[in-house]
Amino acid sequence: MKRLYLLLCFCFMFNSFLAQGQEIFTQQDSAFFANQKADMKAWLVQVGIDSLKITDIRIQTVPSYVILRVYALSPEVWIALRESYLSQYKRNLEKDIFEKFVFLCEVEAKQALLIIEEPTESLSKFEVKAGLDPDKDYSFNIIEHNKPKVAHVEKFQLPAAKIIPPKEATSIDDFEVARLRIISILRQYYAKKGTWFEQSKFDVKESIDKQVKIIITNLRNEMLHDLFFGHFERIELRFYLTKEVEKVLFECMIDGKYGTSILLAPRSDYHYKDMGIRYQSYINDYALKIKSLLYYALK
Repeated sequence: MKRLYLLLCFCFMFNSFLAQGQEIFTQQDSAFFANQKADMKAWLVQVGIDSLKITDIRIQTVPSYVILRVYALSPEVWIALRESYLSQYKRNLEKDIFEKFVFLCEVEAKQALLIIEEPTESLSKFEVKAGLDPDKDYSFNIIEHNKPKVAHVEKFQLPAAKIIPPKEATSIDDFEVARLRIISILRQYYAKKGTWFEQSKFDVKESIDKQVKIIITNLRNEMLHDLFFGHFERIELRFYLTKEVEKVLFECMIDGKYGTSILLAPRSDYHYKDMGIRYQSYINDYALKIKSLLYYALK
């Protein structure tokens, strides 16, 4: 009996440990996620892929995920959009939708899942799932179900709504050295920044799947530099590193958020708004600035 009691205690403690290691989302989180649908839709319009329709952003409890569901009118429309996006922006459409979703919802990429599907309940419907695979060292993974064979795809003409910076070469031939050097250069740059209350906060949030994600807060007049009153800013930099024979290439994607209050900093990440809706031109200019800073520092 004593042995059974100890076993039950161990099982309870083990399950509690697993639960503690997993983010538990609240009703406040759920409401915040639902409110991001409007900004997500606006982004789809901005990049010319608004033929995709967002159905919902919801929480799955076991395992704990935030799921974005998107309808494509048909598999053929989805394939055409994806190929047009790749041709024009040289980027993977699933990955860009996924990362914008993670950015807007303020969650870790490990806890996000993108599902693109046909608007039908058929068991044979076309479906795409995209997210980080824990069985593959959290690399970005795409799984397609019932993909049709399409002989010819009509290309979409997408607007040049955002800058997709080309990959730049460094003089560094070691992946880890390049990663640490990028972080060091940017940490030094943002150490001089801040607001009148406090210094900027520099966080390296993730470094997985050959990606480095850096979030800088407590900024003011950094990206939105010429606004009369200015806003409190939160900037997210995502770097993708690829190794070639004698050099490492890097690519930088930038997103930004701003606080709606002029005098007081946002109380939490949930109180920032996406810059891309109103200030895309500022993001484009800032992308060139950061790219130039790194390009010359890494040569």
